[in-house]
Amino acid sequence: RWLVAPRSTVVQPGPVHTGLTLDPAAETERLLDLLVR
Repeated sequence: RWLVAPRSTVVQPGPVHTGLTLDPAAETERLLDLLVR
């Protein structure tokens, strides 16, 4: 069977969130370390 997301072309592994953060620079670094580096 295919893994599908019926309302989006992106499969979201977690709950939907607003993306707000108190420290955008630190969050950017954390995401870069987690997803890229």
